[in-house]
Amino acid sequence: MGLDQYAYKVKRDVVHLLNIDEETRTIQEDEQLQAGHEKIAYWRKHANLQEWFAQYSEMEDINCEKIWVDEHLLDELESDVITRNLPHGVGFFWGESHETDRKLDLAFIKKARKALKQGYLVYYFSWF
Repeated sequence: MGLDQYAYKVKRDVVHLLNIDEETRTIQEDEQLQAGHEKIAYWRKHANLQEWFAQYSEMEDINCEKIWVDEHLLDELESDVITRNLPHGVGFFWGESHETDRKLDLAFIKKARKALKQGYLVYYFSWF
């Protein structure tokens, strides 16, 4: 039990099947579309990243929500990761972030940028 976090890419040609809320960056979708999603990152109990996405999306609870990742978000995340400026995340069973998470964050940013350039939609998803 605890905080599990993922990033996925999905081909943009199925975007018309997704209901995307641009204001909150959440994606509502049909369960049948899950098969077309490819995991590009996984974190375990990276509380600071969870808090960062929650603050960025301006949602109180992002548990089991999909947050759309675009170039602007990646620029902000990369800046905060490099400067060690992720907010301190606290939650029941969230655990604590560690220095090794920075490598995962930077690897995710690189993969997400590549996926976006290849025409994919990228999203962050967490479950706890």
